[in-house]
Amino acid sequence: MKSLLQPEDLVVLLPLTTLDRRDVTKTASRKLAESFAWSGYCVGDTIFYDNFDDFEEDRWTHELWQPGTVNGEFQQYVNSRDNSYAQDSTLHIKVTADSNPVRSARMITSNSFAFKYGILEIRAKLPEGDWLWPAMWLLPKDSVYGGWPRSGEIDMIESRGNRQLTVDNGNIGVQQVASTLHWGPSTSSDAFMHATASKNNNAGYASDFHVYRVEWTKDHMKFTVDGEEIFSVYPSDSGFYGLGQLDGQENPWGGANNYKMAPFDQQFYIILNMAVGGNDFFPDNSNNPSGKPWSNTSPTASSDFWNARDQWLSTWQGDDAHLQVDYVKVFAV
Repeated sequence: MKSLLQPEDLVVLLPLTTLDRRDVTKTASRKLAESFAWSGYCVGDTIFYDNFDDFEEDRWTHELWQPGTVNGEFQQYVNSRDNSYAQDSTLHIKVTADSNPVRSARMITSNSFAFKYGILEIRAKLPEGDWLWPAMWLLPKDSVYGGWPRSGEIDMIESRGNRQLTVDNGNIGVQQVASTLHWGPSTSSDAFMHATASKNNNAGYASDFHVYRVEWTKDHMKFTVDGEEIFSVYPSDSGFYGLGQLDGQENPWGGANNYKMAPFDQQFYIILNMAVGGNDFFPDNSNNPSGKPWSNTSPTASSDFWNARDQWLSTWQGDDAHLQVDYVKVFAV
């Protein structure tokens, strides 16, 4: 049976190092990729796999950002083996606080791999540490429908590293993971509240590895952790425009070939990163044992955070404060 994933749905610019556990060389893998790119994949085929036996910078591009580039985040993104490296077949993304600003890594596959429809599976151990913000997610390779959020965003998994961060309805720190879709005709009309959900685990998601999945097809998306559903979306014929209750606003997706799924009907690439702080993700009304050292509306939030490092730095303990990724796989559907 041929997959719904056809050659035009896939971009593979670089060789796969491992394919469905077959022992192939990089040259052979390239030939396989080229062959499959012309013939299409079968359901269940692995179309991307990285088990981090090596740290391949030709596969993962490092984005270099200054603090405050998005969401008022406090970290600087760099390409340094102090902040991203492979060890014992595991990717580590680590925040360092040797100086202000703190440094971290944001790794993307935009130059090597993008896909439309498939199952993205990541086995990972999330970090524990106050104000750490790990994320595994996707952005469109080409903003076909326009700038954010018109062309969509798929947040596979996000979490907060605080052990005891709470709001009135419970723990929103390491005991919770969340999945979200972003879309809308403008930044002020992002309809994410119609496609977001969280899942809590009393043991926390930083104590062990867990398997995170997003199943993305021509008619639905489903997010799971360890096989348990976080949420799923099955748009009606009115598509994401209807799901987002956007009546009366511009419809950027009216001419889409797959209107039901637009803007999630284009190629997306994978992102792994760890942010710190910011002006939105950590609510001001949350409770933390040592307090929250900045206000989301403060013009000096970043320096307030840094000046309070005696409160949070001790919570970043060794590898437990790293985003650790065992593997990243994409399967054809």
